[in-house]
Amino acid sequence: MNKQPVWLHTLDVQQKYPPLKTSLDIDILIVGAGITGLTAAIQLKQSNKSIAVIDAHTIGSGTTGSSTANLYVPVQNYYHQIAAKFNWQVASQVAQSRKAAIDYIEQLISQYNINCSFQRRPWYMFTKLPENRLTIEREFAALTYCDMPVDFTHDLPLTKPFTKAIKLDNQARFNPLRYLYGLAEVLVKNGERIYEQTPIVSHKEYKDYCVIETPTATIKARKLLLATHIPVGFNFLQLKVYPYRSYAVAARLAQDKYPNGVIWDIDSPHFSISSHSITGEALDLLILAGNHHKTGQAKHCCHKKQQQIVEAYLKTHFDVASIDYEWSAQHYQSADGLPYIGLASRFSKNTYVATGYATDGLTYGTIAGILLADKVQAKVNPWADIYKTTRFTPLASAVKFTKENLNVLTHYLADYPGNVESQDYLAIKPGEGKIIEEQGEKWAVHRDENNQLHRVSAICTHMKCLVKWNDAEKTWDCPCHGSRFTIDGEIIEGPALTPLKKKLFHRGEEPV
Repeated sequence: MNKQPVWLHTLDVQQKYPPLKTSLDIDILIVGAGITGLTAAIQLKQSNKSIAVIDAHTIGSGTTGSSTANLYVPVQNYYHQIAAKFNWQVASQVAQSRKAAIDYIEQLISQYNINCSFQRRPWYMFTKLPENRLTIEREFAALTYCDMPVDFTHDLPLTKPFTKAIKLDNQARFNPLRYLYGLAEVLVKNGERIYEQTPIVSHKEYKDYCVIETPTATIKARKLLLATHIPVGFNFLQLKVYPYRSYAVAARLAQDKYPNGVIWDIDSPHFSISSHSITGEALDLLILAGNHHKTGQAKHCCHKKQQQIVEAYLKTHFDVASIDYEWSAQHYQSADGLPYIGLASRFSKNTYVATGYATDGLTYGTIAGILLADKVQAKVNPWADIYKTTRFTPLASAVKFTKENLNVLTHYLADYPGNVESQDYLAIKPGEGKIIEEQGEKWAVHRDENNQLHRVSAICTHMKCLVKWNDAEKTWDCPCHGSRFTIDGEIIEGPALTPLKKKLFHRGEEPV
């Protein structure tokens, strides 16, 4: 079984564009070559501004490449809940903006002839539990109010029993990496610059420009767009968005009969079921995703168990020939249920961010790219106010804001009074990772399958939380703000800008 997301594996993702080696002086720098960053770049390519896109890894290799590749108007937070927190006008604007984003993707695919298996298809939501019928009914009423042509249905493309279901036609699927590669080619042909394997180590805003440092170059930009899923470095929005991981498996079905659509089972735990085309245009793979938890906070500290729950659901409800892929992905949930898209803070004039997409990121990421491009050009956009980063929504935010930040505080308090998992290197078995304290310092130590020890600081470089071992992906994950690191301390994702400090064992020192 492959542990890499299906899109990254099937396209054999490799570095296509060079790292940045020389300093730049440009109008607009976009950090992040996922769907948000490249959408913004496409929107800006006719602006007569000099533009560059940089990415710490490769195009689409972050959250976009780990997605389930579905495009839909419905949202994880439900429109009836958005209406309750805000009002019906806001709910309707969110729905209309998401519909427009899907149409926009289809338009770009047609305009630039991008071969990415885009197909329209239905979305379904169902329950088998009587107590969840009201949720279905409320969401039907909400989508109807938002002028979405939703219907109750007695037919699902599944054999799973249900008591209530709704259907919304004309949603979509595509191959997100092929889409991004297509956009990148358009940008480069237009004269824009893309640099991969180019992380930033700092960024600072001045009166009329920003200065961004990478390991090999300095960039001066009049405008800075942080399309990094969460603002990197320190930002107040990190108190208002919260990191979660969800799990996915991709399987071949024995009878080669795949349900055409994206289907939400809203019973606990919630699962999303969808089918895709990998080898051609015909459906040939089923993706099941769900079962999320706070990053670094898996139940019983066992991430493998979370993955096994997804696999068990799959095998219970489908005739599985083989499970070919399994992976997890990160998303950020916002305090009030809507993304934050706009200026990095009330004091910023030249730095822009986008975050808090929850699990609806491909569509929200497209909206964000459009909005960010409009904002840096001072263009009016009808959706700007509902997503603005500086909105003040105490009634809509209070419960989640308090709960999530108390959770972070709990980790700070629990981690620091000498709470370690082992004092003995020899107690760490192959495949395990534990926190060890030596002379007052805490170290994150992993023993690999070759019995080799890897030792890095256990203190996250972002805001000093203790990292936690992720046994499924062999990573160190921060439970506070979602930074994730390799066993050797390199940054995978999250707001951290500096790797974990590495401490090598000297000859003769390493325990065996």
